Amino acid sequence: DLNGDGKTDLALTGGNNWDCLPVAMSKGDGTFNVTCNAPGGAWGFWAATANVKVVTGDLNGDGKTDLALTGGNNWDCLPVAMSKGDGTFDVSCKSPGGAWGFWAATDNVKVVTGDLNGDGKADMALTGGNDWDCLPVATSKGDGTFNVTCQAPRGGYWGFWAHTPNVTVV
Repeated sequence: DLNGDGKTDLALTGGNNWDCLPVAMSKGDGTFNVTCNAPGGAWGFWAATANVKVVTGDLNGDGKTDLALTGGNNWDCLPVAMSKGDGTFDVSCKSPGGAWGFWAATDNVKVVTGDLNGDGKADMALTGGNDWDCLPVATSKGDGTFNVTCQAPRGGYWGFWAHTPNVTVV
């Protein structure tokens, strides 16, 4: 829901050499208002980078779905596109901290979003890295920056289970 009206909207990203981010805002009757505005920053380049994962969630708690990119090899920042609600975005790319860039680019890693700390903002977690003894989490500060932690999950063999072939994180 990129504009906060309660209807699911669509966005496209990752096309090679794209200079705009196509957005289809649902009218609620099976039709859409489509825009394609330049998102800013180097979004088009970042989104088209090999192995990049796109995640969605309300990263700033304003009721609109935002976008984030993670997993680019040797990235030292985490690209975020905060929805303005009209098909345009505020794009930033700030260092998330910790070893997030390394962890996110690791083979077999999966990224999920959700409000992991209950503050009304979407956060991210990474899982699936070989022999990982911690679960990297980036909690959103709401401004395109994150607090990154990597704590050992208690009660089992999370790292082993998460790296098992065909495992899906939900």
